Amino acid sequence: MPILLAVLTTIGLLLAIMGIGVWHILSWVALGIPLYIMIKYGVKYFK
Repeated sequence: MPILLAVLTTIGLLLAIMGIGVWHILSWVALGIPLYIMIKYGVKYFK
């Protein structure tokens, strides 16, 4: 799972560098997925 999150983050950062329009939307999605997973499973440890 950590490798998958690292790959998604790397892809998201590369997409953000590539250009405008659809690439930025895809970068938001690619960077949002790891963030969602970190928040979803990280909250369990702080309760």
